[in-house]
Amino acid sequence: MNISIIASVDINGRIGYENELLYDIPEDKRIFKRITSKTIDPKKINAVLMGYNTWKSIPDRYRPLPGRLNIVCTRSHADELSGYSKDDDDTPVIVCNDVNALASNLHRDFIGESSWVIDGFDYQTIETLYVIGGGEIYRSLIPYANRVILNHIYKTYHNMDSSKYIHFPMDLLREYFKIERSEDLVISKRDKIPFRYTNYILKSGEDTSEERSYLNSLANILNEGARRETRSGVTISKFGI
Repeated sequence: MNISIIASVDINGRIGYENELLYDIPEDKRIFKRITSKTIDPKKINAVLMGYNTWKSIPDRYRPLPGRLNIVCTRSHADELSGYSKDDDDTPVIVCNDVNALASNLHRDFIGESSWVIDGFDYQTIETLYVIGGGEIYRSLIPYANRVILNHIYKTYHNMDSSKYIHFPMDLLREYFKIERSEDLVISKRDKIPFRYTNYILKSGEDTSEERSYLNSLANILNEGARRETRSGVTISKFGI
């Protein structure tokens, strides 16, 4: 499955402050909706994966994001979101309590698994999984991504308490990704904020299919393998791997 990360960052690589976006740019929201909603296969939809704080930062009238599977990763708020629905809205919402295990399972195609049904949902209906925040989830899942889409906002947000900023993992972006293309510069009409969308792809040689196959096989064994105690410790194994 294609896994893409999408975020808006200021010139200091920051994405938020106290779990809120730094800027409210209507043009950015429209582009975000277009990118995360569009599919090549009309029979499929995309998914947006987010943490609980990102979910809560979306105004209630826009929650869940329509036309896409909404995956909310949380342990402490799972009961609150279980069975979540709104009147006259059949947008699917799934709760995930282990984002790394989910990402590992979605890479089963590399180890020959045929079943894409995870926690009762058939992920074969998903064309692209878009990771939309927050900071910890970006850092956890960027190793699984094959594309990063950043909206670079050419402005910086000023606040005295720097400890409350949320940052994008720019260090990992620079290490593993390179620019594929940049879109034209846009100036927002309302607040005159300049921004530009840039697409990043993996650097050649940074992520071979063999390496990804091995790493995802290992993750799959750790997540789903049978554990048994031996004289030398604990053995984890899974039939067929």
